[in-house]
Amino acid sequence: MKWLNGFRIMTTSGCLLATLTLGCVLFSMQTFGQNISASTDKLKDSEDQTTDLSSRLASLRSIQEATVSLAPSSWLFYGRLDENKLRKLGCSYSTRDPSMIAHLQNILKKNEVKATINKESQFDARNGIFLILADGTIIKILFGQQFSGLNTVQGTFNHSSTNVNLSVAAIDSLPQDLVNWAVETGAPSAKNFETRLNCLRTIHQ
Repeated sequence: MKWLNGFRIMTTSGCLLATLTLGCVLFSMQTFGQNISASTDKLKDSEDQTTDLSSRLASLRSIQEATVSLAPSSWLFYGRLDENKLRKLGCSYSTRDPSMIAHLQNILKKNEVKATINKESQFDARNGIFLILADGTIIKILFGQQFSGLNTVQGTFNHSSTNVNLSVAAIDSLPQDLVNWAVETGAPSAKNFETRLNCLRTIHQ
């Protein structure tokens, strides 16, 4: 009888261990599946942010302020222009007018701003678009100048709250369309009198 009781104890313990093991396996599989699902959702969100960029920008309804900074190709600078130099030395135009913001969004859509596989971001930033959203985050889109023989302009896209950084391209008519938008917006906001005068002479000619 002792050996039978021992067998029963071993059998019961084995069943309990097997049940616990199976439960752990099932729990692990469920958790793993949830992680995969969550990762897939994040991947989908990431893909949604990068595809059809111009349409996404055109559909934004939370833009509170739009600023366009321009450095005409005829202006010469020492070294390559980056965002900071463009905003400091270029011609900047800002608006909170919903109709002008919508017009700028249409310009971006018309010129087909798209993500590219080009990883080269060391271009001369001659055109900058800065959008301030209702939650305080900023979308920055920088483009180089138009070159003869090329039908696109290269640039970068950054969304501060989502950590999205992309290489982008647009149709080569974008720089002139931005100039036309700037003229419609009004006078440049440059504080330096000489810069302001040069903007009026070049952009508003």
